Amino acid sequence: MSEFELTIFYLQIAILAIGARMAGEAANRLRLPAVVGEIFVGIILGPTIFRHFLPALQLTLFPPAGPNHIALVAVSTLGVSLFLLTAGMEIDLPLVRREGHVALPVSIGGIVLPFALGFAPAFLFPQLLGGHESTHQIIFALFVGAALSITSLPILAKLLIELGLYKTGFGTRVISAAVFDDVVGWTVAGFVFSLDRLNDAGNLSISPVITMVVLTLTFVGLMLTVGRWLCNRILLLIYRTSTDSAAAIGFIIGLAALGACLTQSIGMHGLFGAFIVGVVIGGSPHLRSDTRKTIEDFVSNFMAPLYFACVGLSVNFITNFDWQIVAAIVTIASVGKIVGCYSVASWNGLSRQSSIATGVAMNSRGSIEIVLGMIALQAKIIDERLFVALAIMSLITCSSTGYFLKSMSGALRKEEPSVTST
Repeated sequence: MSEFELTIFYLQIAILAIGARMAGEAANRLRLPAVVGEIFVGIILGPTIFRHFLPALQLTLFPPAGPNHIALVAVSTLGVSLFLLTAGMEIDLPLVRREGHVALPVSIGGIVLPFALGFAPAFLFPQLLGGHESTHQIIFALFVGAALSITSLPILAKLLIELGLYKTGFGTRVISAAVFDDVVGWTVAGFVFSLDRLNDAGNLSISPVITMVVLTLTFVGLMLTVGRWLCNRILLLIYRTSTDSAAAIGFIIGLAALGACLTQSIGMHGLFGAFIVGVVIGGSPHLRSDTRKTIEDFVSNFMAPLYFACVGLSVNFITNFDWQIVAAIVTIASVGKIVGCYSVASWNGLSRQSSIATGVAMNSRGSIEIVLGMIALQAKIIDERLFVALAIMSLITCSSTGYFLKSMSGALRKEEPSVTST
């Protein structure tokens, strides 16, 4: 990079980091998730507004190609990888096992119905729903099904903590269901992106797909067994030989990058590897609370806001707004998730009020769907219209979920945790 390009790069980071952080705080004051404000900053600075009024200056500060664009994409990719690391660290495996007898059926109900409702129209009418003209029909349909069936674990956890519901029976159950949701959703999404790469290479056959699935399952199995044991030993050694958390933080971030590298190399998306590393590290009994907090603070206050601001830079949200696609996506996602989870929760003996609240809570979307949409847009699986629809769907559902749960929080706090039969 030239001196001028390097200067612009520093200015990009400064504008996006400061703007996204301030907008995130403003969104929180309005009882909205911070991601709403962070994306809004990108929309203001991107082609939607800034380029419309001052095109020459906007293209100088945020060029769509060239060294500055590549550098910003690299930094934002690191940001979203670390975001998935922290999302994985939030998963409490013992809690999942304890609540699994109720949470697993609820999660399955909340995956199967929205997946089916999204897959069918996407397969039959890909162009009408925002499929990219060059993508394979089945790949597009699988992506839409996966994107509409995932609950945003980080957003849901944050909402429950803010409302004092995280440690209740209700909170334990829906978080456990969201964990299953995330793992299944990211596995399906990674499979879709792998199929897309094989299709681009003209090698969409069953053999590479089977190889990728086997290698991915092997990676997950090794990480949850041998990798877990090894990480515990290394963390214990680091804390014994170091006076602070700096060495542990460096090890964890480096391990996340290594996990992303391994899954990327076997055909699964690198973000899945960072997510699994987070699950392993977050479940370690040796991980100190100050280490966890430092990583989460750094990611949530700098790296993740930087990524979500970059999301707003990539698309013109006004030009690519299609109300029919937005209405279809919001309806399919919400009806599928709420009805699917409500039905299964009722069948498992939960009260009507608790079943409704479970369905609404599991409809909490946000950062994860936007991440998936951004990856799919870059891979030319979807077009800009569907990406805008996914972003709007995420913002609408996470906002409405927060308001609904707040109105029911008094009754939901009284729920006792489920008791697992032995």
